[in-house]
Amino acid sequence: AGLAVLGDAYRWIGLQRDADGTAYLVHRFAESVAQAERDADRPRPAPRGRALLRVETVAGARCRFSYDLGDGPQPTGRDFAATPWGWVGALLGLFALAPAGQGHAGAATFTRFRVGPHPPTD
Repeated sequence: AGLAVLGDAYRWIGLQRDADGTAYLVHRFAESVAQAERDADRPRPAPRGRALLRVETVAGARCRFSYDLGDGPQPTGRDFAATPWGWVGALLGLFALAPAGQGHAGAATFTRFRVGPHPPTD
């Protein structure tokens, strides 16, 4: 479950659980011609299974992802250029995904989703 920017290519940041239930913060991407996702940064343990996720958009539709696992905000990966795909612009959204197969796959709880202007840079 996490936060994604979708367009011709996409990038997302979120939490993923291994088969043993261990939670990790992951940051992944795929280009328009890619056969599979790749890591944008190394996975990090998320012992509490919670994270604050953020994407900041700057000039040129460049997206900067960051996270906070309880020890302060940390940048992750390189800037990502959001590009349109089938519509005007790129999409920003929350998502949750379950692995293939039957049975309970877990749940995602999103407590806040805010969109706002950049803070002033005095």
